[in-house]
Amino acid sequence: MAISQSTFEARSSFGFEEQLATSSHLEDYLGRSPSGAPTGTTMLCGAQEASIAPDSTLWPLGEHTPGKHLVLRNYLNAWLPILGMTQSAEVKFVFVELEPDRAQYLERLVEAEKADLPGNCDALVVQGRFDATMTTLLDDIESKMKALAPCFLMVDPFGISGTPMTIIQRVLRHPKSEVYISFMYEAINRFNTTSEFAPHLDALFGCTDWRRGVEIVDAQQEKDFFYTLYRNQLKQAGARYVLHFELYQGGRLVYAIFFGTKHLLGCDRMKQAIWKVAPFGDYVFRGTRTAQLGLDLDAVDPAALANELAAAFKSAEWIRVEEANEFAQSDLTDYHSGHLKKALVHLETSKRIEIKAGSRKKVRTFPDGTRFRFK
Repeated sequence: MAISQSTFEARSSFGFEEQLATSSHLEDYLGRSPSGAPTGTTMLCGAQEASIAPDSTLWPLGEHTPGKHLVLRNYLNAWLPILGMTQSAEVKFVFVELEPDRAQYLERLVEAEKADLPGNCDALVVQGRFDATMTTLLDDIESKMKALAPCFLMVDPFGISGTPMTIIQRVLRHPKSEVYISFMYEAINRFNTTSEFAPHLDALFGCTDWRRGVEIVDAQQEKDFFYTLYRNQLKQAGARYVLHFELYQGGRLVYAIFFGTKHLLGCDRMKQAIWKVAPFGDYVFRGTRTAQLGLDLDAVDPAALANELAAAFKSAEWIRVEEANEFAQSDLTDYHSGHLKKALVHLETSKRIEIKAGSRKKVRTFPDGTRFRFK
């Protein structure tokens, strides 16, 4: 099951602005057993920021916005069936919206969608600030020494305030949690020398180290510094694997997405979701490890992943194909496990690897147990 397209479009039509929050206790809604063990899965979506939010309740959908939603749809289409393998699993969607008029409109849309949801799914709209709402929720859970249900948290702000690293850290502290964060680099780059934005950047990064990036003259190096810092902060917060990818219109960066997870399979599935979103119009996604790589299913170069495998395993003696698969699944490459076979075939046909005798039956196949090494 995945959220319908109409709900995705509605989600992209709501902004969030700074004001005092009204927050809501969600602990009962999120479904914990008396013992504290999660009985359901929580989907938490929401964030807010003030700087460029439109004043109206609705506004036209930006032509670049569907890109991040298509990635999200592809990922959830892979994620939810895994959860559904447990018959008792519940899936609960929580949308956090600050402005009352937008929250009311979103609630009407969500109510209209509920009739099409399976019986084990529910949805709730909370009117309030993202940071205050999450603080209330996490305080309540932790005060009772309970665990957050498996959680996918989408944080989609307009700019740089209201999404502190302390909240992300508290979410990632729980073992089955993932975060999908819009990282508004253009806003960071525009305001990082403005004194009133310094406290917001301190909160966003969870440290003051970002100030060193302000001194960097080269634009690419400055961006790399901020990306690396945010990635490292997510790792310190508890994410074992961190991906980031960018959406470009021509040569202009529109936004970046960071994804953090504790699980290798989640990392691999997110990369697959990104690759499935073909370039649309003037827009194209670029990956984490290769800045010039456009993520396009029709332009996968097996030689590129082959070269990355060679760099990673060149000094190894005999490499198990399972090790190569773990590398392809991880955040050490932009490619995913679905690209691995063609890369290995490329290495074999170009005589760059030797296959250990007896570890497989047929040439140019790589079943589990196959061993190889670079020549």
